[in-house]
Amino acid sequence: DCLSSLAAHSGSIIEEVIVVDAGSTDNTKAIAEEHGVRFLPHPKSTIAAQRNAGAKLAGTPLLAFLDADCTVTEEWSKSGAAEFDDESVVSAGAPPDIPEMDNTWVQRTWCFIKRSPRGTRQRVTWIASANVWVRKSTFDEIGGFNEAFETCEDADLGYRLSERGELVSNPEIRVQHHREPRTVSEFYRKEVWHGKNSFDGLWSGRLSLSELPSLI
Repeated sequence: DCLSSLAAHSGSIIEEVIVVDAGSTDNTKAIAEEHGVRFLPHPKSTIAAQRNAGAKLAGTPLLAFLDADCTVTEEWSKSGAAEFDDESVVSAGAPPDIPEMDNTWVQRTWCFIKRSPRGTRQRVTWIASANVWVRKSTFDEIGGFNEAFETCEDADLGYRLSERGELVSNPEIRVQHHREPRTVSEFYRKEVWHGKNSFDGLWSGRLSLSELPSLI
């Protein structure tokens, strides 16, 4: 579904698609080959290392990172690329939405909190790596994602990118995330996992109010 949505909505803006495979045992490789995209096996590593591996292969001035359980919308590629007409912007994106059908109150509530205030383009300090665009030259300058981080690699990247330019959250750079936690218990377990590397940032002297929920 992810690759099909890219094929349907990206037009000529997306020049290449790279699938980084974290050691899957299903038919991921066959799906990638069917869609004619580049396939890179990269098992037994962190998400950050997998993202970096894909970025090294990319030959374009912009990088757009997506999670495999996300699908892009019609306005995603045009809105994302347009942000970089401003030379001061080094990264752009938006928190993922949930599917319009078959969602739970837990998903709807978390989506509302993440995207509030809705419909507002604003400057931020970091963007979730499930849907983030980055200027490749700046990404390479700061060394990409920190591969020692199992989680929160996106927050860490954002804070370092913020020292080089502006990060913009624009709700028109819209994707749908199809596997957000559906229950309170699932959400709690996910936040416990996310919070692990938030403490690494705290011990290094970085404290952001946006990380407090995961820290708690």
